[in-house]
Amino acid sequence: IIAGARPTNLTQKAPHGAQHPNGDPLEVEGAFFENGGKYIMTNIQDYYPDWAYNGGKRPSDFNTYLDIVRKVVKSIVDESDHPEKYVFTPFNEPDGGNWYADWGSMKDTYLQDWKAVYQVIKEVYPDAKIAGNGDTRWQQTRTRDFMTYAKANNVLPDIFTWHELGRGSLQDFRSHLAEYRKIESDLGISQRPVNITE
Repeated sequence: IIAGARPTNLTQKAPHGAQHPNGDPLEVEGAFFENGGKYIMTNIQDYYPDWAYNGGKRPSDFNTYLDIVRKVVKSIVDESDHPEKYVFTPFNEPDGGNWYADWGSMKDTYLQDWKAVYQVIKEVYPDAKIAGNGDTRWQQTRTRDFMTYAKANNVLPDIFTWHELGRGSLQDFRSHLAEYRKIESDLGISQRPVNITE
């Protein structure tokens, strides 16, 4: 089935995570890569057992999340046969009532948290590929703010992500992608691959 479908990428939970009862990337990577899969995206927050993660609230001690990030990345580095084929997604739907929904009050916190998580991932695995933002939908203002900060702080994602779950997504995606590419161009950022993860 995998060989016939020819998927190039998957989005899976964090290894040993509790968010889903199955789909651990370390268990599916063999069949996936053997049948032509290119990379697996891993939602680090899926290490938590609940949705929204941690009761939907950013941990008051953010170091507890950084510890989870270290554990997830180290698991892949130590246990995967192909850690170089993983892409780490630090935040899944950060705008959707999940830690950073109110951009007006949480923007600076989110940007600082992104930098902290990015640096921890690179500390554990310097060759890691990282994806973001992972918003619930295309968000032009958040994206421009994020990419401006990420460029200035040398923490740009390798792959840019968001979700296209709305009824009009099939007709709207092209314009969203064009808006994203304009942001890259305006900021002097080289084009990144885009992955619509949901």
